[in-house]
Amino acid sequence: MPREVRWKKQATPPRASIALAHRQYNAPSERPSNDAWSPSNGNHPAVGAARHYNGPTEKQMVATARSVERHSLVRIEQPPRRLTVEREPSEGAWRRLIDATSASPLQAAEWGAVKRETGWQAIRVAVSEHDRLIAGAQVLLRQTPLGKVAYVPRGPIADYGDPQVTDTLMLEITELARMHGAIALRIEPNARRCADLDAFARRWRLSPANPVQPRSTLIVDLTLGPVALWDRLSQRTRYNIRLASRRGISVVEGEESDVPLFHSLLAETGRRAGFAVHSREYFESVWHHFGRQGLARLLFALRAGTVLSAALDLTMAGTTYHLYAASSEAGREHKPNDLLQWEAIRRAQCEGSRTYDMWGIPDEVGQACEEGWPEPASGTGGLWGVYAFKRGFGGAVVRYSGAFDLPLVPARHWLWRQTVDRVRWLKTNLNAAAAVTRTRAER
Repeated sequence: MPREVRWKKQATPPRASIALAHRQYNAPSERPSNDAWSPSNGNHPAVGAARHYNGPTEKQMVATARSVERHSLVRIEQPPRRLTVEREPSEGAWRRLIDATSASPLQAAEWGAVKRETGWQAIRVAVSEHDRLIAGAQVLLRQTPLGKVAYVPRGPIADYGDPQVTDTLMLEITELARMHGAIALRIEPNARRCADLDAFARRWRLSPANPVQPRSTLIVDLTLGPVALWDRLSQRTRYNIRLASRRGISVVEGEESDVPLFHSLLAETGRRAGFAVHSREYFESVWHHFGRQGLARLLFALRAGTVLSAALDLTMAGTTYHLYAASSEAGREHKPNDLLQWEAIRRAQCEGSRTYDMWGIPDEVGQACEEGWPEPASGTGGLWGVYAFKRGFGGAVVRYSGAFDLPLVPARHWLWRQTVDRVRWLKTNLNAAAAVTRTRAER
């Protein structure tokens, strides 16, 4: 049942902070007197000080007012609001929220349905105002040996500059997590780091955590014309695309019956590159919930009837996401991946997407771009292998705020983080070592 949350109107008038600052600045104990510091007695605090005190300047009053407000002595008046919180809103209302906020497909109801079929619980909570959803979160819960963990991928969906809405939503999320016995809540806002987001994290005492989703990515602007989009490509990428066309590479769209073929090619890629791959049933579920609604596109690059590479993209709220890609060891000299990626971008543009998310580059690159540092030439991690390929398509580097944890059972949360981090590190290094061993054996 929806529940109404009322935020009370502040009693302090809008200009009260300025007035209070003026009163504080002019307090007798703080106001300098002419006898104390006049130039005639030589006790003036600075050379060139005025002979008479005429009160604070407007700049000084504003600075003092901000200091007063920061220490919660007064608050600027805000109109009263009636916010309603509810769980499991209708799919139509949720889709309108997704479209209005350009949210990630990981917050879509379809993604929740996929996760339910793979052992997760998916529960959506929302905040509405005037019968319209203005914020929400799809919370995923899963059992671990230490207890349940609540996770909000690429969310919550909210304007972090509106504390009333974000705090109301977080209260509902934490209440839901506690009700299901979660030991911790992990969120991954679909936003870049900013002052509003930092203030939100401080209010809720969130601790930084290792992100589950890639923190840095490349975003291709599809609002450019076809010629401008082509000119954004690197010289090598344009050459490879032309080479693939000359050598008879063609790109075709797949359908639901082609999902097993895509999975087998992805499993081959995972064995070669040393990363884990979801089951075939998982990708069949993704296609069932996204593909049947026209939100997924499966592309194959072929030469003489042989599949050389494939990609599975999802489209949501004006953005196409390059989530999964696979390639064969055979035929790499014909550059099928370059033509396949270009066709995926071009078709996304033709179907009305405004941006194309390449989904994942090394975070060292994103951090360097964010801080204004020179781009690192190389690094460690699996994403460096595909970064040189992805950067050739002219995308802009975007770095998200990362993940944050809210411990609900502190001792178990600490143990869970230590376990997860160690297991992830061990799995990554074992997969990388296995990939190197296979590559040497093949040579």
